[in-house]
Amino acid sequence: MSPSAAATAAGSAGGLKRVPSMLFEMELEESSLAELQGHSGAERHARGAELARGAPLGDSLAETSPATYELRNLVKPRGQFQERVREAVEAASRAQQPSQRLYGMDKAAGQKYQLEKWLCVFKSLLLAEFEDASLSVVVRTSVGGGVGGECLQNLRHSFVIVGGDTVIEPSFREQFAVARPSAEYQRFYESIPEFFVGTMAVLTRAVNLICSEMSRSFAENNLSVPAWRKKQGLLSKWRPKKWEDRRVTLDLDALANNKCAVGLQSVGVSKQTPAAVRMLGIS
Repeated sequence: MSPSAAATAAGSAGGLKRVPSMLFEMELEESSLAELQGHSGAERHARGAELARGAPLGDSLAETSPATYELRNLVKPRGQFQERVREAVEAASRAQQPSQRLYGMDKAAGQKYQLEKWLCVFKSLLLAEFEDASLSVVVRTSVGGGVGGECLQNLRHSFVIVGGDTVIEPSFREQFAVARPSAEYQRFYESIPEFFVGTMAVLTRAVNLICSEMSRSFAENNLSVPAWRKKQGLLSKWRPKKWEDRRVTLDLDALANNKCAVGLQSVGVSKQTPAAVRMLGIS
């Protein structure tokens, strides 16, 4: 049984200890956490129905390209665990206020704060959905960098892994934005899901498909594809050579007071090995 399947079947694992050091604490905004958690299963499934069908359909099915159709079917949730995680991702994303540069923060600090805030709501929703405090939520950050042009195909990025093998990219679509898209690629781009939930193998196939469409867009405009927009560069965000994992922990005492406090505890730095690639099914 996979870690995610085991997590689905698990009952309550008992209370979670208070995290001694918090990265941040916030008051939940317009939609309280209690309200988000209070939706019935039917309501949550209704909210996630459009998402489960894949990306937006556009003006009509007649205008759906083969690539759009293939991508939509590729990223559909596989199994009940992924469906429930996707609903939590969607609810957490809707609870966020529109991104904006926060006063006194540079862009990187603002993005870090927004990610931590999203993680806090998401982790709380997972706890309410699965009633299992032991279900792991990990932030994986690719170390990136390198010598010379290597850094352009070894990008720094952070994403989330739930239950050991379910990958979450909260900002999937925006990873593939280009400055001068062809009309065809722009239509295809709008069909890319806002976020991704699935296995690493499925994410790899989705990125390969999107990169093929992106390359055609550059060719139609007589432009060369930048290194960081090629398949190898983009995949390095989720399949890095070196990465750091940080486990997300939640303060239940703060949650009881309609506040959210989350901590990120370092698990360690790892390197990609042939065995790891085979284990993830991404060779």
